[in-house]
Amino acid sequence: MPHGAQSQPLGSRQEYWDAYAQSLAEVEADPDLVAPHWAAYAIRPEWVEFWQATTDRGQVRLRYTAADGAWTSGLRWP
Repeated sequence: MPHGAQSQPLGSRQEYWDAYAQSLAEVEADPDLVAPHWAAYAIRPEWVEFWQATTDRGQVRLRYTAADGAWTSGLRWP
């Protein structure tokens, strides 16, 4: 992936996957490119909430909850 490209516009998902494949090949060829103290974490949320302001100065609060391999959604009081 282009260094320093985070948050820059991305032309397509294919552009991402091409850059990913190239970066992966570079790291597989030279594992020392990755600092030994770097780590990756996987997060498995049980629920996620989104808040949105409305034009009348109100708010909408929506919660997505994971259960049995699926997500359900529902409104919450702000």
